[in-house]
Amino acid sequence: MEKRFTNNGCWIYPDGSSSKAAQSCDSNEPFIATTAYCPNGCNLLNGEHTFQGTNGIHLKFKGQQHEGEFVISAVEGDYSRLRLSGECAAGEKIELFCPHCDVALEKLTNCHCAEHASMVFIGATPKLDFTRGVALCNVCGCHEGIVIAKNAVRRLRLATPDFPH
Repeated sequence: MEKRFTNNGCWIYPDGSSSKAAQSCDSNEPFIATTAYCPNGCNLLNGEHTFQGTNGIHLKFKGQQHEGEFVISAVEGDYSRLRLSGECAAGEKIELFCPHCDVALEKLTNCHCAEHASMVFIGATPKLDFTRGVALCNVCGCHEGIVIAKNAVRRLRLATPDFPH
């Protein structure tokens, strides 16, 4: 019988292709998002703001009363973020957008952290492909996230900012 889960419990997609992504799932090295695109193909990586030597992911947000922009670390487990503008209260649901073309990020699934919370998708390729990318929660301060590589799903925690008042 074909192996269904990696040693770390990640599910292996049963598509019969290479297991390179599944092997990376078992690695103790943190995942680093080296590419990040909006649904229209705009590059979301920001070379002006880096975390641990890695370009951050630049996003625009709109909340109930405020809107603004922030950059988050693309390194798994690094909750660093830089607010460029606007405010967001911890626990507030925000909508996330591309800072270049203003398109909303696509919803991938629900998040368990709050009612109506969603995991929104950031693609690893310019053409939207839900089998490659990362997803993060649209609630300020939630650290839930998912890495999706063609052959494996790996839990990831990229943080949306929890801006203090």
